[in-house]
Amino acid sequence: MTNVLAGLPQKINKVIVKAGGYHAGNLLHTGHYSFNYVDDAHLVSLTMPYKSEAYSRGGLHPAFTQSLPEGYLRRYISEKLRRYADVDDLYLLALMGDKGIGHLSYGSAIDLPAPEPIGVDDILHWSGQDKLFPQLLEKYYLGGMAAGVQPKVVVSRSTLLQKDLIVKTYDEEFPLLTVNEFVCMKCAAYCGLDTPNVWLSDNLEHYIVERFDIDANGIKIGIEDFATLMGKTGDQKYIGTYENVLKAVGLNTHSIQEVEKAFHQIAYNCLIGNGDAHLKNFSLQYEHDLTSISLSPIYDVTHTLIYDTLDKNMALKLKKSKAFPLRKDLIELAFSAGIPRSSAGTAIDALAQNIQDCLNILPEVEAMEGLKKSILMNVGRIMSKTVISAPYRHQKKRKYE
Repeated sequence: MTNVLAGLPQKINKVIVKAGGYHAGNLLHTGHYSFNYVDDAHLVSLTMPYKSEAYSRGGLHPAFTQSLPEGYLRRYISEKLRRYADVDDLYLLALMGDKGIGHLSYGSAIDLPAPEPIGVDDILHWSGQDKLFPQLLEKYYLGGMAAGVQPKVVVSRSTLLQKDLIVKTYDEEFPLLTVNEFVCMKCAAYCGLDTPNVWLSDNLEHYIVERFDIDANGIKIGIEDFATLMGKTGDQKYIGTYENVLKAVGLNTHSIQEVEKAFHQIAYNCLIGNGDAHLKNFSLQYEHDLTSISLSPIYDVTHTLIYDTLDKNMALKLKKSKAFPLRKDLIELAFSAGIPRSSAGTAIDALAQNIQDCLNILPEVEAMEGLKKSILMNVGRIMSKTVISAPYRHQKKRKYE
């Protein structure tokens, strides 16, 4: 590894941007960031239509920042490379190459050797004396980048036909976050939401997600998070509203079915008690020619209310407040987006019931003390004290009343 680091360029001022494997344009950093399309290029983003003039900004464009690592992984990379390179956003894109999430890849003077792949069972059933995550991080950190602040790394599967994996662990501030996220994602699947494949290791130290930005033919598809769609950087991911999330889905997909799916994701995040459902944790996906735009599977869901170091609010506003809503508030959110109140009420009731049913049969929830009780308390609070007009009242008594 030392030889690889010593061979890295000190600075990167230009990368070639490819979309779906095709040369789309050139990204330069010379005091400011400038992106120029080449002629007849594939578009890099829903937010960046073709034009002959450059897209120039003081900071890196949101379409390119959305996959950059934050927090733990960014600090790790910077510390590892500080003797060898000036690591900035453009340098991170160059390191990422074609391993980033979504259809964009970046060519530069950096040419890294491919690390050895690993099988999912090797992670799930790790029995070595030394912890596995530091070893994965050391092996994959140069190219295995994923957005977010949680300790995570993208690793290569053992065969070409298998999709790469995102492996997450936890730190002292958020103990057993792996269990927490696994439980929340299994409940989401039980509720009928579209989810990627997920696993939890035997020792509870590793939560694994299969990448969903690669289609059945091994072709990477476009992924656009809602911070990018709304022209915001990662630092601004907590500035926004759930009303505008639903509006953005409608404007980009022109489908009330996709708006309904987005509402179900928002309602689920509220019911499960996820206070970190920010703009980067919702995204659209599309073919590299920007067709077939739809909502991405739900991801990065945890029950944040159980952690004392976090506030008890939501990440974004709903009805001008970040307080967790009641059932009636969620119904009105749906209605404002064109979804009938009766359909919204039925969907919320089903989500609440399925969360409870899943928690009662999911053994992994018992691995984190207090998790089941805390989730059910939040579900009960949201489902209680609601007043619904007669045409929408359910005949049987709900368990939460």
